[in-house]
Amino acid sequence: MRIFLRSRRFKILLAVIAILLVVMILTITISRYASPQSSFISVITTPVQRFTSFLSGKVGEISDNFANSEEISAENEELKNRIAELENQLTDYERMKQENEYYKQFLDLKQENADFELEEANVIARDPNELLYRTFTIDKGSLNGVAQNDPVVAQGRYLVGYVYEVSPSQSTVMTVLNPNISISAVVNRTSDIGSISGEVTLAEDGLCRMTGLSRSSGAAAGDRVVTTSLGGTFPDGLIIGTITEILPSGSDISNYAVIEPSADFDDLSFVMVIKGFEGQTGA
Repeated sequence: MRIFLRSRRFKILLAVIAILLVVMILTITISRYASPQSSFISVITTPVQRFTSFLSGKVGEISDNFANSEEISAENEELKNRIAELENQLTDYERMKQENEYYKQFLDLKQENADFELEEANVIARDPNELLYRTFTIDKGSLNGVAQNDPVVAQGRYLVGYVYEVSPSQSTVMTVLNPNISISAVVNRTSDIGSISGEVTLAEDGLCRMTGLSRSSGAAAGDRVVTTSLGGTFPDGLIIGTITEILPSGSDISNYAVIEPSADFDDLSFVMVIKGFEGQTGA
């Protein structure tokens, strides 16, 4: 309101009202002292009265427009608040939808593996020094029973990596893209056994490798690779990924397979820590 009172539009409105008042006063004065039968006076006052009526209508329109403008501004503000509220509700709905899908996937995992002791966790941070290897932090720690070397999975049975650092309230997870990781794995179709680890140039493309394949191995692109329980760190059957190509190691007579992990490391929000399973040693 204060802005309008100081605006040019308001000053013009005041000028119009002032002119209107002067014209009205002149009209009344002339009409008072003039004879009703005087055609000369009628010729003068009639246009003046018409002009006065026209100005009165315009002033009314301006006043109505100003009132409507304030009403429209209030309605716009109310609509903005409503839109913001609906956007928040939509965000909550999408989050709940994701969580429901997440719990459904891990419920299936629990039903298929009655010996698994599971702990749900949220991804709360990414390690800026290990972005290449997608290292991240979860919101569960030793107070929740999480321990070093516990396997971490996503989207059901997809292996992400394992816990390598634990504090009371949170833990850091090393993924299969890290060169420091070593996971006993098997090619599902051929039963060839090897070791999963990361490699710098592969990690740039979100890939890892399986070493230790014999040159006579029948493993091929498209084969699925899963964990084995050898060593006691992982249970059997967690899905690591799919072979994209088989290449010679170069330093010995073995081959290695390039693996595309099944877990989507760049879109992790929820994971599950396997705190216990039959045969676990945590080696």
